[in-house]
Amino acid sequence: MDLSFAKLRSHSKLNSKIVIVSSASLFDIDQHKSLDAGGHDFLSKPVQAETLLNLRQKNLQLNWIYETEVNPSEIIT
Repeated sequence: MDLSFAKLRSHSKLNSKIVIVSSASLFDIDQHKSLDAGGHDFLSKPVQAETLLNLRQKNLQLNWIYETEVNPSEIIT
């Protein structure tokens, strides 16, 4: 795992990219190792869509805009 992060961080176009590590391991030590190796956040498997979206929102400083009502004429079939 450390080697992959080292390669990622050494590449000039990739060294500043946000990395969310995903693993089936739920052990705290594995999560800490992933973060210590350069990951920005940890996402356990199985991946829950809402958790993934929340992590993306946090790490990319996004604000989700939800459409509250859909006009039937706008639906593409």
